[in-house]
Amino acid sequence: MQGTNWVKCSDSLPEDNNEVLVYCDDTKEMMVAYLDSDGDFCWLDQEILGTQLICYPSHWMPLPPMPEGE
Repeated sequence: MQGTNWVKCSDSLPEDNNEVLVYCDDTKEMMVAYLDSDGDFCWLDQEILGTQLICYPSHWMPLPPMPEGE
């Protein structure tokens, strides 16, 4: 994943409870998640908050800034 802001999870992890974009190499999925205080990546769901991911992210990156108003 050269030329991007992706960080290998084996090199560094995001701060707890900060939403980041994660990539799971085994399932080829990307999603917004956060690292909880137990060290588990979790994703936010409308029905169930704080559900653990079913994959183990290999990489993460900060979320881009929100779009500005027109």
